[in-house]
Amino acid sequence: MSVHLAELERVSRVRRRVGLLVTVAVLTGLGAWLAGPFGIVMLADGDLAGWLLAGAGVVLLAGCVTAIVFAVRVRRGIAPESFQGKANPGFDEPFPSQDPRPGIAWAGSQLGSG
Repeated sequence: MSVHLAELERVSRVRRRVGLLVTVAVLTGLGAWLAGPFGIVMLADGDLAGWLLAGAGVVLLAGCVTAIVFAVRVRRGIAPESFQGKANPGFDEPFPSQDPRPGIAWAGSQLGSG
């Protein structure tokens, strides 16, 4: 049972880490969205402080992308990719219904079918 609890705790830690990284990505993305365009507008007006804001926007955008990439990489620890396995032999074989009464799909079984 302790193996299951250890795995549950590991998954919980990974989920917290992913949640933190997603929060950081959202906040830095919002900061980049606010700082970058405002800095470009200030540059267009000739204000040199626009360089500072545009640079901050670029740095925040890079932080956002980095946080997203790390969140995806950390998330793989929770749900590993599925691999090709042995095919289920009964999957493609149709089984007839055990119910002898016809269903809706039977031709002529509905009102108005003629």
